[in-house]
Amino acid sequence: MTEQPIDKSSQHRKRRLNLLVISSITSGIFLIIVAFIYVLWFSTGRQEVRGPAIVTSGEYTGTVYDPPTEIDDFALPTTTGTEMSLSDFRERYVLLFFGYTNCPDVCPTTLAEFRQVKEMLGEKADQVTFIFISVDGPRDTPEVIAEYIGRFDAEFIGMSGIDEILRGIDEQFGLYYEPLVENATDGYYLVNHTSRSFLIGPQGQLRMSFSYGTDAEIISNGIRRLMQQDGRL
Repeated sequence: MTEQPIDKSSQHRKRRLNLLVISSITSGIFLIIVAFIYVLWFSTGRQEVRGPAIVTSGEYTGTVYDPPTEIDDFALPTTTGTEMSLSDFRERYVLLFFGYTNCPDVCPTTLAEFRQVKEMLGEKADQVTFIFISVDGPRDTPEVIAEYIGRFDAEFIGMSGIDEILRGIDEQFGLYYEPLVENATDGYYLVNHTSRSFLIGPQGQLRMSFSYGTDAEIISNGIRRLMQQDGRL
């Protein structure tokens, strides 16, 4: 009986084909698992999150907290020369932003928009307090902040942040900040921080927030809508 010669090239092709099939199957399974995890995470998040919810209706665009989020009261040194609490502004709307005076871009842009919001609200701006809270307490004393925000509007209130107090309210606002002191040059350093603006209602609850760069008209329309809902317009 004659022994058939072994076709090594054919075997090599078969092995490559098998490896390709196995690789394709493995990749397919991996993608299915990733898709399943994503769908599960997304659906779970949708069920757990009671607020905020994105609401867009005509000129009214913003992140609405439904139900409103309760904010713990806190007190900080201010540019008024005295320590003030969030509760001192009850019965008023508060448009609030966390930043720092050495910020090169986000903070001055936001404060300039706050000035525009105030102008657009007209006489209704009398019901709104605009607050800038520093996340850079060591450098931003009330005196430094007063000089800074005075470039935008002398009636804005600035608060000098105290780390212990800010860490106590960070979860309620989703506040994040991190001084990059390891990169300091001659005492100058940047601070990574949350760039959203927050609207607190007359009862001290977080009602809305706006992402950085939101047009001043959209913010003023959002405030007017809440005023209308509250019977204050």
